Amino acid sequence: MRFLATFPLLFLFIYAPFIRLLGVTVYLPYFVVIVLSVFGFLSIFKSLRMARFVMLPLVSLLILLGYASVSSFFHGIFDRDFYYSVFSGFFILIAGCGLSSIYDKTYGESSTSNLTWHLFYSGVLHSIVMMLVFFSDTVASLLYSVIPLTEKGQYFVDMGVRSPGLTSGGGDSLSGLHALFAILGFYMLLRRWEDLKLAEVFFVILGIYLVIASLALSARTGYVIIVGLTFCLLLVLIVVSMERFSFRYLTKGFFAFLFFCVFSFLSFGEFLSFGEFLSFLGEERAYKRSAELVINYRESGEASMGSVSALKGMYFLPVSGLDLIWGTGDLGRNVDAGFLASDVGYVRALHGYGIVGLILMYVPFVLIGLAILSSNRVGVEAVVLFLCAAAILAINLKTFYFWGLRDIFKVFSIYLFVGCGVGISSVLHVIGRLRKTSE
Repeated sequence: MRFLATFPLLFLFIYAPFIRLLGVTVYLPYFVVIVLSVFGFLSIFKSLRMARFVMLPLVSLLILLGYASVSSFFHGIFDRDFYYSVFSGFFILIAGCGLSSIYDKTYGESSTSNLTWHLFYSGVLHSIVMMLVFFSDTVASLLYSVIPLTEKGQYFVDMGVRSPGLTSGGGDSLSGLHALFAILGFYMLLRRWEDLKLAEVFFVILGIYLVIASLALSARTGYVIIVGLTFCLLLVLIVVSMERFSFRYLTKGFFAFLFFCVFSFLSFGEFLSFGEFLSFLGEERAYKRSAELVINYRESGEASMGSVSALKGMYFLPVSGLDLIWGTGDLGRNVDAGFLASDVGYVRALHGYGIVGLILMYVPFVLIGLAILSSNRVGVEAVVLFLCAAAILAINLKTFYFWGLRDIFKVFSIYLFVGCGVGISSVLHVIGRLRKTSE
């Protein structure tokens, strides 16, 4: 019963789609965030400790908002997408606080463990939805008759190249989220290997395979993220994890996981390339995009992808020294201000709000990661928080990824507060310790 009371809320918080019925759009993601925000505000009002924890991320967003407003005012530009990201970030933080309080009250001391398992389950469930949509035109037409797609999302579905699942566009954001969920599944398997029955281990491994396979149907960014997060997890488990694992156990586990990732990538890529079978399912899929690395290596002997070559040309600095420091007040997608020929998050932030804005936007995640690594011993909350911060910083090497309804930020906001704020209290403890040292 507890699972039925909490898992649907968590799943909807992460994956709730926009729904269009009879010409009317139901903004379900906003509704879920607002409902959970009510629980968040109640939790804050009942606990001064929780209110103190919420203030730190909110104040950092307020400082960023103030700086961006001044920059936009002087340049005479209003970047609607940026303000949307920041304002929705406020509500996502509060909603994350609300959902964490629900888990704390429902599961008590085991709230974090249950939350992490549930996030992994949600990733597995959504991966299954993505595959059903990809391999069945009937399911796709039924689902997307009520879920509106973005122009890019519609193109990928029509071409049979990607599967957005319950999202409107999928892409890098969805791929990065599923990479994180695959790592969470592996992390929980490491923690509970001796406690799980053989059948449970099998289903967890199957779930990890499905989540990794879903990366081929969203964006290849997830493959890079999953490798990076694997080493981040190894680092934090060795350096600061409260749970002690033998080095031999970790080494065997991580080598096995990396091998399994390669196996999942190659086996699903080969399955996608089996065009005759896919033709039997309805139409031959444009598999070359999702398995491009494998195909290029097989045909030319070079492990290359066109998107990597294109990405190299997206790294460039502002021409003006003044713009380099303060920015232009626009992230490069404003019709009136002109289009910036780069998708890279750091490049767009640098052009939009300069070095100052870049620091305000991303350094808080760097500081959180460093604070966790500087802690004495941390629990699951801080470990996952570290992984979220690392994933956010990594995705911005490819695309602009900042608050809004971005999925990993939702996970990040939950782990700031779950366990009565254990994650953020670890960060505040290190900050306080460093302050005393400097004095």
